[in-house]
Amino acid sequence: MSLMEQCLNEVCTIASEGKLNSEQKLRISTLCRKVGSGTSQMAVQFQSLKIKAVRTSTAVQTLQDQLDLSKNLYHLQCTIDESSKHTSGTSFANMVKKGTNNNIPKPSLNSVAMKLQVRGLRKTKNGGVIISTDTNGDKFVETN
Repeated sequence: MSLMEQCLNEVCTIASEGKLNSEQKLRISTLCRKVGSGTSQMAVQFQSLKIKAVRTSTAVQTLQDQLDLSKNLYHLQCTIDESSKHTSGTSFANMVKKGTNNNIPKPSLNSVAMKLQVRGLRKTKNGGVIISTDTNGDKFVETN
Protein backbone atom coordinates (compact mmCIF):
# COMPACT_ATOMS: atom_id res chain seq x y z
CA MET A 1 0.00 0.00 0.00
CA SER A 2 2.79 2.40 0.90
CA LEU A 3 4.62 1.57 -2.37
CA MET A 4 1.52 2.53 -4.36
CA GLU A 5 1.23 5.76 -2.40
CA GLN A 6 4.86 6.62 -3.12
CA CYS A 7 4.38 5.94 -6.83
CA LEU A 8 1.29 8.15 -6.99
CA ASN A 9 3.07 10.96 -5.14
CA GLU A 10 5.97 10.76 -7.59
CA VAL A 11 3.55 10.86 -10.55
CA CYS A 12 1.94 13.98 -9.09
CA THR A 13 5.35 15.60 -8.56
CA ILE A 14 6.51 14.87 -12.12
CA ALA A 15 3.21 16.01 -13.64
CA SER A 16 3.25 19.29 -11.70
CA GLU A 17 6.61 20.34 -13.22
CA GLY A 18 4.94 21.54 -16.37
CA LYS A 19 5.66 20.34 -19.89
CA LEU A 20 6.84 16.71 -19.83
CA ASN A 21 9.74 15.35 -21.83
CA SER A 22 9.87 11.75 -23.06
CA GLU A 23 11.90 10.57 -20.05
CA GLN A 24 9.31 11.96 -17.62
CA LYS A 25 6.48 10.43 -19.64
CA LEU A 26 8.25 7.06 -19.54
CA ARG A 27 8.76 7.39 -15.79
CA ILE A 28 5.06 8.21 -15.26
CA SER A 29 4.07 5.24 -17.43
CA THR A 30 6.32 2.92 -15.40
CA LEU A 31 4.93 4.23 -12.12
CA CYS A 32 1.35 3.75 -13.38
CA ARG A 33 2.14 0.13 -14.24
CA LYS A 34 3.50 -0.39 -10.72
CA VAL A 35 0.32 1.09 -9.25
CA GLY A 36 -1.81 -1.16 -11.50
CA SER A 37 0.21 -4.21 -10.47
CA GLY A 38 -0.15 -3.29 -6.79
CA THR A 39 -3.89 -2.83 -7.23
CA SER A 40 -4.18 -6.29 -8.81
CA GLN A 41 -2.20 -7.83 -5.95
CA MET A 42 -4.47 -6.12 -3.44
CA ALA A 43 -7.55 -7.47 -5.23
CA VAL A 44 -6.14 -11.02 -5.17
CA GLN A 45 -5.27 -10.72 -1.48
CA PHE A 46 -8.74 -9.33 -0.74
CA GLN A 47 -10.40 -12.28 -2.50
CA SER A 48 -8.17 -14.73 -0.62
CA LEU A 49 -9.03 -13.05 2.67
CA LYS A 50 -12.72 -13.08 1.79
CA ILE A 51 -12.62 -16.83 1.07
CA LYS A 52 -10.83 -17.48 4.37
CA ALA A 53 -13.43 -15.39 6.22
CA VAL A 54 -16.29 -17.37 4.65
CA ARG A 55 -14.63 -20.69 5.54
CA THR A 56 -14.02 -19.53 9.09
CA SER A 57 -17.60 -18.33 9.42
CA THR A 58 -18.89 -21.69 8.17
CA ALA A 59 -16.63 -23.56 10.60
CA VAL A 60 -17.80 -21.38 13.49
CA GLN A 61 -21.45 -21.98 12.54
CA THR A 62 -20.87 -25.74 12.34
CA LEU A 63 -19.18 -25.76 15.73
CA GLN A 64 -22.00 -23.70 17.21
CA ASP A 65 -24.57 -26.15 15.81
CA GLN A 66 -22.61 -29.06 17.29
CA LEU A 67 -22.45 -27.27 20.64
CA ASP A 68 -26.21 -26.72 20.59
CA LEU A 69 -26.73 -30.38 19.72
CA SER A 70 -24.45 -31.54 22.54
CA LYS A 71 -26.31 -29.27 24.99
CA ASN A 72 -29.63 -30.76 23.85
CA LEU A 73 -28.26 -34.29 24.22
CA TYR A 74 -26.93 -33.48 27.69
CA HIS A 75 -30.31 -32.02 28.69
CA LEU A 76 -32.05 -35.15 27.35
CA GLN A 77 -29.64 -37.39 29.25
CA CYS A 78 -30.25 -35.44 32.47
CA THR A 79 -34.01 -35.72 31.95
CA ILE A 80 -33.76 -39.47 31.39
CA ASP A 81 -31.54 -39.92 34.44
CA GLU A 82 -33.88 -37.82 36.56
CA SER A 83 -36.96 -39.71 35.41
CA SER A 84 -35.34 -43.08 36.10
CA LYS A 85 -34.45 -41.99 39.66
CA HIS A 86 -38.06 -41.09 40.46
CA THR A 87 -39.39 -44.60 39.74
CA SER A 88 -38.39 -45.94 43.14
CA GLY A 89 -41.82 -47.51 43.78
CA THR A 90 -41.98 -51.27 43.89
CA SER A 91 -43.52 -52.84 40.83
CA PHE A 92 -45.76 -55.88 40.93
CA ALA A 93 -43.09 -57.99 39.25
CA ASN A 94 -40.50 -57.00 41.87
CA MET A 95 -42.90 -57.80 44.72
CA VAL A 96 -43.65 -61.25 43.31
CA LYS A 97 -40.00 -61.93 42.52
CA LYS A 98 -38.43 -60.63 45.74
CA GLY A 99 -41.34 -61.05 48.10
CA THR A 100 -40.22 -58.11 50.30
CA ASN A 101 -43.47 -56.15 50.17
CA ASN A 102 -46.67 -58.00 51.09
CA ASN A 103 -49.05 -55.23 50.02
CA ILE A 104 -49.92 -55.20 46.35
CA PRO A 105 -51.24 -51.78 45.32
CA LYS A 106 -54.69 -51.74 43.74
CA PRO A 107 -54.63 -50.26 40.24
CA SER A 108 -56.48 -46.95 40.03
CA LEU A 109 -58.03 -47.72 36.64
CA ASN A 110 -61.55 -49.07 36.15
CA SER A 111 -61.45 -52.59 34.89
CA VAL A 112 -63.74 -55.32 33.70
CA ALA A 113 -63.69 -58.40 35.90
CA MET A 114 -64.78 -61.81 34.70
CA LYS A 115 -66.71 -64.33 36.70
CA LEU A 116 -65.08 -67.54 35.60
CA GLN A 117 -66.16 -71.06 36.29
CA VAL A 118 -62.81 -72.68 36.96
CA ARG A 119 -62.50 -76.31 35.99
CA GLY A 120 -58.78 -76.82 36.60
CA LEU A 121 -55.42 -75.36 37.73
CA ARG A 122 -51.97 -76.38 36.56
CA LYS A 123 -48.57 -75.22 37.79
CA THR A 124 -45.82 -74.46 35.30
CA LYS A 125 -42.08 -75.08 35.69
CA ASN A 126 -41.19 -71.45 36.42
CA GLY A 127 -43.78 -71.00 39.20
CA GLY A 128 -46.72 -69.74 37.16
CA VAL A 129 -50.28 -71.07 37.16
CA ILE A 130 -52.53 -71.95 34.20
CA ILE A 131 -56.25 -71.62 34.93
CA SER A 132 -58.72 -73.62 32.79
CA THR A 133 -62.31 -72.33 32.59
CA ASP A 134 -65.63 -73.19 31.05
CA THR A 135 -66.39 -70.56 28.44
CA ASN A 136 -70.19 -71.04 28.16
CA GLY A 137 -71.10 -69.70 31.62
CA ASP A 138 -68.52 -66.94 31.90
CA LYS A 139 -69.88 -63.45 32.57
CA PHE A 140 -68.33 -59.99 32.44
CA VAL A 141 -68.87 -57.77 35.48
CA GLU A 142 -67.82 -54.10 35.48
CA THR A 143 -66.01 -52.97 38.64
CA ASN A 144 -65.29 -49.42 39.75
